Amino acid sequence: MNLLSNAIKYNRVGGQVDLRCSAVAEDRIRISVQDTGEGLSPDKLDQLFQPFNRLGQEAGSQKAPASAWW
Repeated sequence: MNLLSNAIKYNRVGGQVDLRCSAVAEDRIRISVQDTGEGLSPDKLDQLFQPFNRLGQEAGSQKAPASAWW
């Protein structure tokens, strides 16, 4: 859920989010989330999986409209 939430929260206004699910084995699924947001610079990618690191977004972000959830 966090990937989907972030794709919406940090996307550009009017942007799109693509959510896909596929079976990769009998007991496994792959969930893919892709958005049209700005993305991350290479130095931010190095910090991506550090716990509680908001990658400079502490002051908030430009939020997509609530209708982006539907």
